[in-house]
Amino acid sequence: FDTDNDDHPVDDLYTDFQPLIDEIGPLGWDIIIFDYVDGSTYLEDNADNLARFIEYLDTQAVPDYHLAIVGGSMGGIVARTMFVQENSAMGAETFVTVDSPHWGVYLSPWVEDLAELAIDYPAAHQMHNGDPAYNSHYGWLRSVETNGTFLPNVIDPMATLAIALSNGESSWKLYWD
Repeated sequence: FDTDNDDHPVDDLYTDFQPLIDEIGPLGWDIIIFDYVDGSTYLEDNADNLARFIEYLDTQAVPDYHLAIVGGSMGGIVARTMFVQENSAMGAETFVTVDSPHWGVYLSPWVEDLAELAIDYPAAHQMHNGDPAYNSHYGWLRSVETNGTFLPNVIDPMATLAIALSNGESSWKLYWD
């Protein structure tokens, strides 16, 4: 959640991801880091931005390129929102989320009031479990995802993986839904 869009300068990201770039670069992969102009706005707006970027990428990339989307934290929810909004995998063959709150963000009671004061942004409300904006957004996501055609036509053709790093457990757990 990047309200000022300056927490992750590109140079630092390249440094952080250099081992991955070194590993998959020689295999012909390119890594594109997509950052939003305003991470605090509605998830649907950033999902639309991501979809339009992928459409642009389709015009610039080599024919039949392989698209893998890896979304960390809110990025995973934005990508999930994009798939639902577009009713399409957007050409992605692989979708990985890392520490994305697929069932909403659960805040500790002691931080609840502080969070409401400090993070009073549309995207924060859409991700905070129990917030009316959350109920509306996730209700919409689930209504599309469970309509009978979305899963077999959009999600099943992709290789998908969700990696949870901070679920409050003392050890790793793997849960597939």
